[in-house]
Amino acid sequence: MIALSITAMAWSKGADSADRARTVLTIKGMTCGGCVATVKLRLKKAKGVTAFDVSLEKGEAEVTYDPAQTNPEAIAA
Repeated sequence: MIALSITAMAWSKGADSADRARTVLTIKGMTCGGCVATVKLRLKKAKGVTAFDVSLEKGEAEVTYDPAQTNPEAIAA
């Protein structure tokens, strides 16, 4: 089972003047490349997520999202 938790948030404004936010999600239970692929697939389908980077070594995902459409808690769910 893969579990996500929010560890940090930082807000930034994008170059196109649209508000963007970033969060780092700690991912517990991610043990292989298949887990990484599953997390990436879920993030790709998540409403409001605009970019992400998932690291098996760090056990985390850095996620950029539109705060008007979603929030870290919804992404982690």
